[in-house]
Amino acid sequence: MGINIPLFRNGIKAKTQVAKLETEIAKKELEKSQQELATIYLQQFQLQKQYSEQLDFYKTEGLPMAETIVNSAQRLYKSGDIGYIEYTQNLKDANKIKTDYLIAMNNYNQTIINIQYLLNK
Repeated sequence: MGINIPLFRNGIKAKTQVAKLETEIAKKELEKSQQELATIYLQQFQLQKQYSEQLDFYKTEGLPMAETIVNSAQRLYKSGDIGYIEYTQNLKDANKIKTDYLIAMNNYNQTIINIQYLLNK
């Protein structure tokens, strides 16, 4: 006379259920990570477009304007039409435009690097 208690059977069933739950959790975490990466990619792509437009502006208008400012300031300073303070202020303005162009170029390059990293290239 003995009692047959299936101890091992419940243990295996419980481990199976835990494994299934862990698998579901892992799938949900993967989906979340993929969604986050897609969002980051979209943000980087939009930033890349924005910086590209900024670069186009600087190439077509900003940098030529900076050169015009420098040339005019030099010409006016040599002819005596403006003083040293106005001359240096004009050069400062032209250098600000050039610096802003370089910042836009750096930002553009960084977004390209980020996009390539996200695409695993």
